[in-house]
Amino acid sequence: MDNAGPRDAQATLDAWRERGADRLDPARFHFIAALARRAAGHEGEARRILDERLAGLLQAYGEAVEQACRAEAADRAQAPAAPAG
Repeated sequence: MDNAGPRDAQATLDAWRERGADRLDPARFHFIAALARRAAGHEGEARRILDERLAGLLQAYGEAVEQACRAEAADRAQAPAAPAG
């Protein structure tokens, strides 16, 4: 999320929420969403610091979401096919 603004962060959070990714780690997701709201209320150096922190948290959560998606896909691939009924 390099130099992305709060709208980009909010769009990312909204997309994850729509996919159900907010349930991966609800407390962590809530913290990130709260930080995004807080950052939107600041400007200058405080805003820059909060945006950097937010970008790091979004990146880490995004990696966790992708890892969970890969694990779920692998589980589905290994699951035996349901017998035709």
